[in-house]
Amino acid sequence: MRCAMTCANTSSSISTTRRRVLVVGETGDVKKGARTVGGQRQYTGPAGLIENSEVAVYLVYASARGHTAVDRELYIPRTWAADPSAARRPGWSQTAEPH
Repeated sequence: MRCAMTCANTSSSISTTRRRVLVVGETGDVKKGARTVGGQRQYTGPAGLIENSEVAVYLVYASARGHTAVDRELYIPRTWAADPSAARRPGWSQTAEPH
């Protein structure tokens, strides 16, 4: 949700000239347990501290006329990807690239 709020603020601050921007944003979701894909103890903005969470990165197109999501990707930490049993966990594609 933070990305959507950021994008809304960005698009409303763009002047009426024909300026367009791509906005890269991230958001973290606090998670409990160890089964969430990409979840680990890491800094997450919504909590404002290091917490067990997953992070997603978004690409949004914004102009004076509005904004729309272009792409999104779940951040897979290297430590999580290095675990051979992680690839067998539900919800994680074998083609996911660690970051």
